[in-house]
Amino acid sequence: MEDERPPPPELSFAYRSNQGSGLYRGAPVPSRVEDYPSFPNSAKMEWSPDGEWLAVVTPERVLVLAAEDGAQRCAIERPNVLYVAWSPASSYLTTWERLPPSTVTGGAPVVQDNLLVWNAATGELIHGFCQKAFSNWPSIRWSSDEMVSARMISGQVLFFAGVNFRTSTRQIKLANVSQFAIGAGPQYHVAVFAGEKKGTPAQMRLYAYPGVAQPICSKSFFRAQHVSLHWNPAGTAVLCVSHADVDATGKSYYGETGLYYLDKDGAAERVALPVEGSVFDVAWRPDGKQFVVIYGRTPANITVYDQKREPVIEFPQAHRNTAKWAPNNHLLCIAGFGTFAGEVDFWDVKRNRKIGEMRAKDTITCDWSPDSKYFLTTTLWPRLRVDNSFKIWNYYGKLLHSEEFQELYQVSWRPMKASNFDPRPPPKVADPADLPVKEEKVEAKKSGVYRHPRYTGSGSSTFAEGQVKASAKPQKVKTAKPDTKVEAKVPVGFTPVAKKPKKKKKKGGASKEGEASPAKEAAAPAFTFDVVTSTAEADDVAKAKRVKALNKKLRQIAELKEKREAGLELNAAQITKLEGEAALLEELSELEGDKKE
Repeated sequence: MEDERPPPPELSFAYRSNQGSGLYRGAPVPSRVEDYPSFPNSAKMEWSPDGEWLAVVTPERVLVLAAEDGAQRCAIERPNVLYVAWSPASSYLTTWERLPPSTVTGGAPVVQDNLLVWNAATGELIHGFCQKAFSNWPSIRWSSDEMVSARMISGQVLFFAGVNFRTSTRQIKLANVSQFAIGAGPQYHVAVFAGEKKGTPAQMRLYAYPGVAQPICSKSFFRAQHVSLHWNPAGTAVLCVSHADVDATGKSYYGETGLYYLDKDGAAERVALPVEGSVFDVAWRPDGKQFVVIYGRTPANITVYDQKREPVIEFPQAHRNTAKWAPNNHLLCIAGFGTFAGEVDFWDVKRNRKIGEMRAKDTITCDWSPDSKYFLTTTLWPRLRVDNSFKIWNYYGKLLHSEEFQELYQVSWRPMKASNFDPRPPPKVADPADLPVKEEKVEAKKSGVYRHPRYTGSGSSTFAEGQVKASAKPQKVKTAKPDTKVEAKVPVGFTPVAKKPKKKKKKGGASKEGEASPAKEAAAPAFTFDVVTSTAEADDVAKAKRVKALNKKLRQIAELKEKREAGLELNAAQITKLEGEAALLEELSELEGDKKE
């Protein structure tokens, strides 16, 4: 009997660029909606959680548009808004702007509100707060039904009844509190974090609202100044990724991280990761039954845990730092972006196999489509000032569509419920038309084996053993099958050199004149390396390194500009770096011009 499901809704996504904003409809080959309103100077776009409305921030006002046709629902006449956030049920909007200069009225300074709550249907102002620094956005958190709201101020978290912000109903007082989050679900659970200070350990606490006098559970630990909180979809358990700016052991330049688990049943413990190192990413499966952790040192370990914090799937080690679950719970994307090469793997977790792979270099953001069939990657300005584009791939790693922009700022799928789409996993046998075309690799001529002038013939490789091919199958920890074993440990990208046959010694150990003894022969290295001998090739390598360094400096300047726009003060060294932007751009332009010639 065929599944008589209604036709799924059409996919769409919004974009924002220097040419304007708008909407694309359709996938995998989308088309731009020509009559959708466009705003060339828009500063931000944000979809409502139900996907029915799109908030667009312009220099003069905030507009709420219908997702289907762009009809204006309301306009909030408020200039200079920098950030906007929706409440969970799409009823309210929160905006933040730079704090305007105080005015003097009757001899006393009057400070204006810059954190404002609006009615998303009418554009009416509900309440305002004064918040000097921009941090922990969104600054106002809500329960999933919007019956409870909360805001953090110095040393406490204040709770309110819906939008009645004049009087708080409950308070959580905790010294040095710096982060909190409310879980989704019918029961209101609140996670609160206070950082380490003056020898006092950091604290992570879990409360059940309205009984906030005593926490359900708590966990204290050292070496933690910041955290990121990850609630499961049901709002019953939270993962806390702690971060310390300095690694006390000196093993990591990027500081020290830890992973902790707290739930409504009173469990509060550190997740026992078998390998020391950083926690790169964590992500709950959409049904909340499992979560994936990317951790360790590069190449990173990748493990899926169940709700009891027991490992259930162990993926092969790889250079990865990003994990994205598909909405249908079947597929998992594991990628390496940022400082990595942009390699992406797609795993069918239910069937324990990798179904696709690709390379999406220079990716800034990525996300699954609501129907779990397509994967969107973007390269955005100002992180990268060249090759701005968005690309749509299928889960086999085939590029289906790509569009380039001079400056692309934002791209985001329109939210839709996963229940509107077919929940079945990918077919066991892929259609050949859906598979990527494999390009023929042209082998470069080898220029010989390089040996250091002081090479002693020890034969030891400078590369540590233990790297695993990313194409290996994941290991199911509890129910491992014979065909799920990880492939042999061979460093990726290198080919072992065949060993020379040993020569037989003559009686008495003597050898012919002029013939080296087998014991004195230099042992062949474990791996071969190609040597660049051409001067032109060496110049190209040097130019490429310089271009990479210049792009890195320009990205740092762009980040400094964002901080300055957010109202943060820059020191003298940072200001000097900003003043050198023109010279860097000129040098970059000359190098790229030489490259084109």
